[in-house]
Parts: sequence; C-alpha cells; structure tokens
Amino acid sequence: MDDIYKQVIALQDKFRGYVDAPNDPRAVQLRNEIQALENDVQSKKHKFSIEDRIKRVLNIVLNLNDTTVMDFSDKDDLKDRLEELRQEVRKLP
Repeated sequence: MDDIYKQVIALQDKFRGYVDAPNDPRAVQLRNEIQALENDVQSKKHKFSIEDRIKRVLNIVLNLNDTTVMDFSDKDDLKDRLEELRQEVRKLP
C-alpha cells in the first residue's frame, strides 16, 4: 500500500503542475477527488473503494474536453497515470 500512496502523492504533484485554471469548478472538483483518493489510501480503505475513487477521478479527467483546465497532453498523462494506479490497486490482496 505504501507504493500506492507514493503514486497518489506523485499524481497530486503532477496535477498541481498541470492545472492551468486552479479556480475553475472542474479543477476544484478534481483536486478534491484526488485529495479524497489520498485520504482513502492513507486510511487503508478496501481496494474496491479505492478503485471506485480512481474511476471517479478518471471520469472527471475524461470529461475535460477543452484546454481551459489543462492541456490535452497533460490530460492524457494524468489519464495514463490513473489507469496505471488502477491496475496497481487491482493487484492488491
């Protein structure tokens, strides 16, 4: 679970660097969901709960259809990181 936590922290750092409009409601929602993901991992919630949270974050990222919140390349990188994180969570016992 420690590796998962480190990946979530790295994801938060990337998000902070990627976001172009931090006060946009979608950016705020995304930041809050990523923080909730960190909290879920830190409190060692069940892997299915963590995976559900990742899906919620991923859904928000996938619905960013313009470059107001972040560039498309940044969005794609964030999406890829979330998918990798999801795969790692699925491997947990």
